[in-house]
Amino acid sequence: QYGAREAPAVACECPAGNMHMFIDMNHVELLNTDNDATDLKKVIVTPLHAYYQPLIRYDLNDLALPGNKSCPCGRGYPLMQMRIGRLNDCLIGKKGLRIYPSFFVHLLDGEKWIRNYQFRQRTEGVVELDLEIESGEDHQEALSRLHERLLRKIGERMGNRVELAVSCVDQITRTTSGKYRHVISEVQEAR
Repeated sequence: QYGAREAPAVACECPAGNMHMFIDMNHVELLNTDNDATDLKKVIVTPLHAYYQPLIRYDLNDLALPGNKSCPCGRGYPLMQMRIGRLNDCLIGKKGLRIYPSFFVHLLDGEKWIRNYQFRQRTEGVVELDLEIESGEDHQEALSRLHERLLRKIGERMGNRVELAVSCVDQITRTTSGKYRHVISEVQEAR
């Protein structure tokens, strides 16, 4: 299920694996971002049952794609495709190119020895990666291989002169709402 405290029940996955937007609960708009290099859209919602504190065209800062097919489940709700990440967490590459968070999140797919992680960009050209790793084993060789692989892939996307600093930490701080932010761009926030 996809939603927020301010706008619960925006969409839900059906047994066929598609995300259906609950248009009887929220008016959902998928609007263009200012990045022409992607088809991803900003998710804007107007909760239809928020009588005491109405929200009109509330920007969730999330990214999605409109669904372009019908669903075999037979439900009549329109479809959307979710993408991991928030609009304000785009990292900045060469010549101001915005790199969406889902690129970074998928770099660690299959790395079972990593419990949690957080990519952070404080300045252009430098990406920091904090890792919470499984205890009890020596992961130095795995860390070295991971650093080499990530530096190559991030360099290809952001520009070859990127630096990658990997650190192992005891704990990655959650937000006040209890969530992890896997990608943080302080460069984007400063613009």
